[in-house]
Amino acid sequence: MAKTQIDTVVMSGGAPQSPLMAGFLYALLKEGKTFKNFHTSGAGALMALLLIAPRNGDPCQALKNWVEAGVVDDIFRLLPVNFKLFRKPGPFAALFHQLAQRFKVPLAGDVSTDSSDAIRALLAEWLATPRLDRSGSLSDRDPIDRLEERVLNFWRGMSDPQLRSELLSKKDPIKRLRDTWLATWLKTDADKRLYNDLVELWFSALAPSTLTPASKGMAAPLPFLEELVDFSELRKFGGHLCVNAYNITEDAKLTKEERQDRTARNAKVMKIFDQSQIDGPHVRAAFSMPFIYPPAQIDGDDYSEGADHQPINFHTLLDPATKDTVVVLDVLAELEDELVRTPRDLWDAYVISIMTPVVALAHQEIDDFVQEHPNVNLIKAEWDIPPAARPFVMDWSRSNLSMLFDAGRRAGEVFLSGDDKHEAHGDELLNYKDVFKKNPPRCP
Repeated sequence: MAKTQIDTVVMSGGAPQSPLMAGFLYALLKEGKTFKNFHTSGAGALMALLLIAPRNGDPCQALKNWVEAGVVDDIFRLLPVNFKLFRKPGPFAALFHQLAQRFKVPLAGDVSTDSSDAIRALLAEWLATPRLDRSGSLSDRDPIDRLEERVLNFWRGMSDPQLRSELLSKKDPIKRLRDTWLATWLKTDADKRLYNDLVELWFSALAPSTLTPASKGMAAPLPFLEELVDFSELRKFGGHLCVNAYNITEDAKLTKEERQDRTARNAKVMKIFDQSQIDGPHVRAAFSMPFIYPPAQIDGDDYSEGADHQPINFHTLLDPATKDTVVVLDVLAELEDELVRTPRDLWDAYVISIMTPVVALAHQEIDDFVQEHPNVNLIKAEWDIPPAARPFVMDWSRSNLSMLFDAGRRAGEVFLSGDDKHEAHGDELLNYKDVFKKNPPRCP
């Protein structure tokens, strides 16, 4: 008897635990396997986008690099806030972030260059500007005259575009000199990560902010999104991706009686965006968690994070009754004991207060789906979290994100090959090449 094809995955919200989902997808991708339909909430949407439409074109690297969003432990122990992801709001934040990127050093094997570096672009434009012979040879002119000539030509915008492109494709000499000097005392990647995060922290602290008591959110909404995701590539995706967002404007129009039935209320105010329309504003709407991010506005309506109301997105755009098997990557209900527990300190207590109601909703979503669709086989990924790490699964430290990614990868490997307690499902998954119409990347 032929095995049932598995093409659908449901990915929950839960940003700090999202490396579990990244590691799971990475394990499948490494074996050339994937899903075609992605039903997501909150952070699950970003993990799916890293697989489907990564900015760098390499989903293996994009998923694995999500660990780098964590703050090195030496800093996180003293300042348990992810200043790398939760950035100050205001018009100067992007400029200070760009400056921070320029002062960072590459890790081992990182040979990429950032063509968005404004300082490097300015230097390339300067050097690519031709020297106009106004009078006599260059050697006959004094330095001030030569400098004046270069500024004049630069102002005219007469640079050689081919030379400018060639210069931008390489690391500029100023940064190369500094990186070479720093490499003499930053010997390991651990040293470089600590230095880079200190640079990020320094520029984050220096950046002016528009945050006031009248602000509707503490942080700028996902300013890093376009650095990670290529939405033009998403339009080419032949499968299905959706994410939910809660329409606050529509909710305000409901009567008291309509709000009392949660299922009916969600049907009226929960907006489902799919891959034909998802772009930056839609993802930001799906992430607009109250107090942390301000509400997002689309077509005049205000939205908050869908995962706060529906943390596991079982929607009916693709009728689940036609599915024999659905995979669930749930990092909320499955981790209840780790997320709802005695806090370590005041900050941990604050984070737990956010997660407690969402965990309860995740349980309810799964129970409701099982009752409504008893013929659908739900396969839940099982996360094997080391006991010593369980009190820290909501930390944004790099060690925690790395641990979670490894746990997610192990869960993916068990899902593919099985073990003494679990059935193997690798043969039931779709081939990456059949879904994406190209060969799978080579994952290390």
